[in-house]
Amino acid sequence: MIILMIKAGARVNGKNGEGKTALMIAVDKEYEVIVQLLIDENANINAKDKQGKTALMIAAERGNEKIVRLLLDRGADSNVDARGELGRMTLMWAVERRNEKVVQLLIDKGADVNAKDDSIYYKTALMIAVDKGYEEIVRLL
Repeated sequence: MIILMIKAGARVNGKNGEGKTALMIAVDKEYEVIVQLLIDENANINAKDKQGKTALMIAAERGNEKIVRLLLDRGADSNVDARGELGRMTLMWAVERRNEKVVQLLIDKGADVNAKDDSIYYKTALMIAVDKGYEEIVRLL
């Protein structure tokens, strides 16, 4: 169905009222095959919605290691200036969700471990991990 829509001229990078692209929605729903298809059809991997979130950030929030890896391997920027709720970046959301594998993937791809969120405390990913008591993630950072 998706392929037919694209072949019929559907805009791969079109956005809904929330500014979400089809790729962001597929990532949010964890439809890996559709994510791959949209990327193959040149979906903008680093597009931001109205809240400033990217597909990579959504995948990190979901804790979906496979989709995070796919997005990173296909060119998603782990340090793109995208900030969601509380001004948190992708690595911070992976820490918040206590997903060691996603945290490690993001670090391996060059995520800025020293970036600060936009809260009044200007927290880093390490500060979030310490606050939550996530010792295994503290060691990674």
